[in-house]
Order: sequence, then C-alpha cells, then structure tokens
Amino acid sequence: MEKLDDTDQELVNLLQIDGRATYAAMAAKIGLSPAAVRKRVTRLFDKGIVKGVVIVDPLKLGYHVAALLGIRCVGPLEATSRAIEMLPDIAWAVLSSGRYDLMVEVACVDTDHLMRRVDEFRELDNVTEVEVIVIMKYIKFGNSRALPSAPGEP
Repeated sequence: MEKLDDTDQELVNLLQIDGRATYAAMAAKIGLSPAAVRKRVTRLFDKGIVKGVVIVDPLKLGYHVAALLGIRCVGPLEATSRAIEMLPDIAWAVLSSGRYDLMVEVACVDTDHLMRRVDEFRELDNVTEVEVIVIMKYIKFGNSRALPSAPGEP
C-alpha cells in the first residue's frame, strides 16, 4: 500500500475534481511550482495510484441500451476475469462479493446487441449465470470516489 503525503493527497483530490486541470492551476492552489506538480503527478500515474480516465455517457453516443451484468461462476475466477478483460467495449468490470462474483457494465446499440453480448458472457468457462440489469438513466457520473484523506479515517 502506498502512503501519500499531504501534498500528494491534495493533488489526488484536485485531479478527482478536475482531471484536466493544468499543472499551473494545481500549483497555484497548493503552493508548489508547476514543475514540482508535474513531477509529483507523473509519479502518481507511474505508480498506478492515479489512472487516466475519461467518463463517457454511452446513452448520448448512440448506445441506446446500457446494462450491468451480474455474473456468477464456479471454480477459480482468474481465467474468467482474464477472458472478460479481453472482451471489447467493456466500460468496467470488477470482482465482487455477495450474490455475484463479477459485475460488468456494457453499452449496446439495441437489445439485440445486448443479447449477443450476454451470450458472449454465458459462453465463458465457469460462468453459470448472467443477470442483466438494464440502466434506465445515469444519475451521477463522476471521477471522484470521495476517498477519505487516508485509509481508516472517517
């Protein structure tokens, strides 16, 4: 686990608010030079703490059906996870606890496309169930995960 100092934590917070903020703008807010901010931000990306993400609303781009897929599996999840990683057009996929072993978001042009995607998942080894939860409307998009200042702090 990586421990962030107060300055790196401030940079992470600023990037969560505006991932396109310039080094100069962030520098002015935290009292460092733009070069120092660039160096710190580059290090945060290099260590995988911050990842470059663009959030797109698929429903506004001609994908008329977006869905969450709850996937149940038998046996080890590693091979199934790798297979899902290789599938195209997956918005995100996570290993989860509870009812489903994996949760995946897909965007499709229509319900026929969605059915083809669901069938792709059903054909994967170890997959025993795929539940489709259609997204009716996105109510919040954001790049902020509202992380506390440090793990374990309220």
